[in-house]
Amino acid sequence: MMKIYICGGEEMLYDGLVIDNTYQIVNEIGKGGMGVVYLAYHIRLQKYIVMKKLKGHINNAALIRNEVDILKGLHHPYLPQVYDFFEFEGSVYTVIDYINGHDFDYYISNGYVFEESQLIKWLKQLCEVLEYLHTQPIPIYHTDIKPGNIIITAEGNVCLIDFGISLFSNDSVKGFSEDYCSPEQFYNVQWTLYGDKSKCVALDERTDVYSLGAAFYHIMTGVKPNVRNEAQPALSRYNLSYSEAFVSIIEKMMIRDRDRRFRSASKVLKALDDIRKQDSRYKKYILLQIASSVTAVIFVFIGIVLVYSGYRDNLINNYSEDYSKFVSANNSGNTEETVDLGTSILNNRSYSSVIDAKTKAQILHSIGDCFFNDEDYSNASKYYASAVENVDLGSESELYYRDYTFSLILNGEFDEANKFIEAFREKNPNSSVLFLVEAELNYKNRNYSEALSKVEMCLSSQPDQENRYTAYILKGDICLSSGDPEHAAAAFDEALSIKENVSVLRRLGSASLMAANKRSFSDAQSLSKACTAYETINKKYYPTQDDVINLAQTYRLLGRSSECIKVLNEYLSLHGEVFRVLVQLSIAGDYFSDPAVSGYCERAHSAYLKLSSAEKNSVGGELEIMQQLYSKHCSAAW
Repeated sequence: MMKIYICGGEEMLYDGLVIDNTYQIVNEIGKGGMGVVYLAYHIRLQKYIVMKKLKGHINNAALIRNEVDILKGLHHPYLPQVYDFFEFEGSVYTVIDYINGHDFDYYISNGYVFEESQLIKWLKQLCEVLEYLHTQPIPIYHTDIKPGNIIITAEGNVCLIDFGISLFSNDSVKGFSEDYCSPEQFYNVQWTLYGDKSKCVALDERTDVYSLGAAFYHIMTGVKPNVRNEAQPALSRYNLSYSEAFVSIIEKMMIRDRDRRFRSASKVLKALDDIRKQDSRYKKYILLQIASSVTAVIFVFIGIVLVYSGYRDNLINNYSEDYSKFVSANNSGNTEETVDLGTSILNNRSYSSVIDAKTKAQILHSIGDCFFNDEDYSNASKYYASAVENVDLGSESELYYRDYTFSLILNGEFDEANKFIEAFREKNPNSSVLFLVEAELNYKNRNYSEALSKVEMCLSSQPDQENRYTAYILKGDICLSSGDPEHAAAAFDEALSIKENVSVLRRLGSASLMAANKRSFSDAQSLSKACTAYETINKKYYPTQDDVINLAQTYRLLGRSSECIKVLNEYLSLHGEVFRVLVQLSIAGDYFSDPAVSGYCERAHSAYLKLSSAEKNSVGGELEIMQQLYSKHCSAAW
């Protein structure tokens, strides 16, 4: 797939010059490595615009024109609109919106300090625009994000600027600001300049994630980052008035090893949304622990009063009812409700007199599992750590120690994980858990053969049922990562034979679909296995929108038309006109020649028009499919 890299471009144009009877030069407003920037007035549109003169020469005008047309098709509230591309006296110019405001360089140089809430708002807006760019049919990477390319508009929103075209001129180094570029981009440039291009790696979303983190590092500290300095002080080393949760997000964006960095802007967005959870749920629980020690005497007294008043029996009944709801939500796979109910129980002061340490540890561990399954390993490790603190070191607590170590490894805290492993080894030298955590370490480091060997050693050591269950899940994950979905599905089957779990069912469904895909979806056995997994989720658990879509797709691939249409319609009857589900309904209608397919397409079109701008930006692939189906089955234009 071709990719466009958006990057930051010397003969002067004099003030007042009119070009092509359209653009009147006002003055030069900037100059850099990629070209000269002019403020101009668009005579026909009667508005100010920016003209950027790009440095170098045209190599392939047709290809450049194609890329400009792609950029002109971008429409996002936090991007300037690209209007035109033209040649003038041997030079190449692009025409974009003029954005009224100051860039972050202005605010940094003038010593501004921003509130955390304001920075989070702007970071989320920038992540939204990066997600929009990265998920285009032809992915677009900026590669030159820095404070000078982020403008705060008069309305108080961000605008990510400095568009350019990656294929202009013979210059092999574009969109490159050493202070903010990712390590992989920096070394690509070095290897390109000094003749060892074979070492270059393909850039992806993580490059922009790093640069965005580096820009915020500068904004928050006033200190310019340095990609050459591997010992650069972490953001948490500064005495800043920002929360630990927010600082940790920026630090994870700037991890030098891109495999440990946030994988995409959408992952950063999720982490920013989870700051509320981290601060309002976990920190309330920590405060409760502190407060409980101060008020222990009061609770003892209240406990005595409750015994005599008969209220204690009612308290126990309320606690039992809430705990039953928690267990039910956890067993159904409803992670959000599990976290809410669990933290509500832990934060209920009256329950502190009836809940024992073992149950408290179980609740903390279950909440940790919810964050773990959502790949929020930072929050997972905190809840697992609290679970460990509430149990004695012994064989029955190995589960908590194992999962805590897993979360540390997956959160990139390798030193802490290794310390914990060694401490555990001293107390439990023959534990099968050691094989599992060593397997996880090797798996995280992509040493798949050694990871698989450690898993097999664990299984050969006759582990207890819980660790055997985890070993098979880990084995399946390793097989999937190493491109072996058939053996992955078999491992997940083994895990499910021990204990049914919605997360493992999803893994089995995904692995089985991948196995069928290797045979161009002609593998009926794998498709049936995927179908059974998603049917189980749909009937017994709390199915997500993706679960329902995956079930419908397996029905379609198996030729089970009525069931495919039915499951999609059932979801729509419960949740309203959901665009993504209506897309699947339209695909199924087209696939099975359903006479109602034109109606499905019309409903999908209506649902799309009601989406917000951000929602529309997130459904690019489905939109393209839907436009084709709409053209095929409906007389009107999309």
